[in-house]
Amino acid sequence: MNIDEVYSYGLANHYGSKSIQIEDGFKYVPSEEVYYNYVTVFDEHRFDYINVWNNQVQDVHPPLYYCILHTICSLRPRTFSMWYGFFINIGFAIGVLLVIRKIVDLYTKGYFVKSLISLSFIAMTGIYNAVMFIRMYVMAMFFVTLFIYWVFKFIKDKDNFREVSQYIILLLISVGGILTHYYCMVFFGLFTFVYAICLLSGKRIRDALFFCVTMAVSVLLSLIIFPGMYSHFFLSGRGTESFEHFAYNEKFVAQLSVVANLINKHIFGGLFPILIFIALLGLIVALVKKKIEIKAGTDLIVTVVPSLMYFVLISRIAPYGTDRYYFPIYGVLFVIFILSVSRAIKVLTKGTAFKVILAAILVVVSVNGWLVNEWSYSEKYTEDAIKFAREHSDLDCVFLYERRTRTHPAFFEVKNYNSVTFANCRKEIPDISTMRPDGDFVFIVPNTERQEEILDLAYKDGYICEYVGTSGYSNTFWCQKQKKEY
Repeated sequence: MNIDEVYSYGLANHYGSKSIQIEDGFKYVPSEEVYYNYVTVFDEHRFDYINVWNNQVQDVHPPLYYCILHTICSLRPRTFSMWYGFFINIGFAIGVLLVIRKIVDLYTKGYFVKSLISLSFIAMTGIYNAVMFIRMYVMAMFFVTLFIYWVFKFIKDKDNFREVSQYIILLLISVGGILTHYYCMVFFGLFTFVYAICLLSGKRIRDALFFCVTMAVSVLLSLIIFPGMYSHFFLSGRGTESFEHFAYNEKFVAQLSVVANLINKHIFGGLFPILIFIALLGLIVALVKKKIEIKAGTDLIVTVVPSLMYFVLISRIAPYGTDRYYFPIYGVLFVIFILSVSRAIKVLTKGTAFKVILAAILVVVSVNGWLVNEWSYSEKYTEDAIKFAREHSDLDCVFLYERRTRTHPAFFEVKNYNSVTFANCRKEIPDISTMRPDGDFVFIVPNTERQEEILDLAYKDGYICEYVGTSGYSNTFWCQKQKKEY
């Protein structure tokens, strides 16, 4: 289980602090107790949203996702299941699909094309990678995609600019996104900037003003609802880190390259260069036939440009070069992909030929996406350690750690052992002779350059330590007592 997935449950349910509480030297029996105390809801704290709020003030994310996860966990207190988190992700993934179908409805009522695009989205590996990761990113994707749909309605019908109800809904969508993940606010801000320029270029000053004011109010309203936003931005380590990275990030180019490759596989099936060629071919033919109209491309301008800006900016300020920070715009990228390819094909051909070519491209992209995809959130590297733990559940475990959060990924392994005793070895290596049993035991040690030095504790007491597996931050060893020869 990923370190941040354990955090999701802990931040949603743990009372009193955001971090897992570990008593060093205490023998936890059963071994799952220390983790269950962190990730599950106690009866007396069911539906305790004040606690969720307080945990998020201490952390670096807004609270909406955690409130939903806490609600689900509160229905079954003192129980844990990854399905509690998967239910949220699957529900919002279905929501993204329904919104994309509504976007398609703005362009065509054809059942075949809408079904084809829906199947293509369902087959997109990027959505499965996002759903597999129990965090708030699929929920963020829903709000960003819904935001795009609502703005597309503005583009399609200028009368929407004159209806207060449309701005209120836009405001609520924006607040929902901001209170889910701050990167939604980043995209909304970039989008507003680009869209305002488009409106002003058409001398629609009133519309631009109303749109910008609505978005500004959404930020203000989010801050009123969750004042912790301010400290997250300007006082927290993550906020300070983002500003520092914006000023200078030596990993910027490397992160840009890594994430671009991942997005190419997740959204475009690894075929982005070929798709660009098709789009350019359609553009050239359109120019020759003089079919290009500025208004016809507004929807693409206000999605492509902010997405590119988001991609570059997040690569600059994000703490890690990982795909999760781009999950919020996966729905938008899919819409861009569909609009670009379908328009390019429509310039080249029409009727049945259009449907056949579009279907062929979507099938090839989907199939190739499954061939090249990397399931990074399956955490398969932990399988050996978990399998060993299940087969040796009678063993006691000694777990040395340098940071409490680094114990998170070993959750599914450790909970299988007979017992677990923790000890912090960050400053100095503790004596484990009082923690371990006289016979065989499991020794989990930090996956650092100090590993051999720590294992010497067991070697000196006559143990042979056999490597079993890893949970990422820690490595697991089976320490077997050697019989003395006389």
